Amino acid sequence: MTGAAHVPVPVATDLEPLNLVAYFQEQCRNAVFRAALDLELQDQRAIVDSVKITEVELDDSGVVVSYDVAFSAYYGCRDQNYADRFSRTIDGTRVGANWFFKQHVPTPRRYPNEEL
Repeated sequence: MTGAAHVPVPVATDLEPLNLVAYFQEQCRNAVFRAALDLELQDQRAIVDSVKITEVELDDSGVVVSYDVAFSAYYGCRDQNYADRFSRTIDGTRVGANWFFKQHVPTPRRYPNEEL
């Protein structure tokens, strides 16, 4: 699968129960998985401060990962800071011992003269 991130499905044992929220939080450090997340911000001045996995739902064929993206921006002309967060989800399909997530394709930037 080109343009996809694969994440190995962890194996639970009796001694070590599975915490999928923590597992996917660790995967956020992986550049390939991070490329599958929608971290797009509308404000060009804003930067992503953190990504926090909030929930993981499993079914027979895949996984749905919910996450929050915290961001901030500084507006120098007004000497103001702005910070907020938004929630997103990403779904993956299980293929063998891996979950596959499509790579996020950013929305092309449009300028006012292109919208007319």
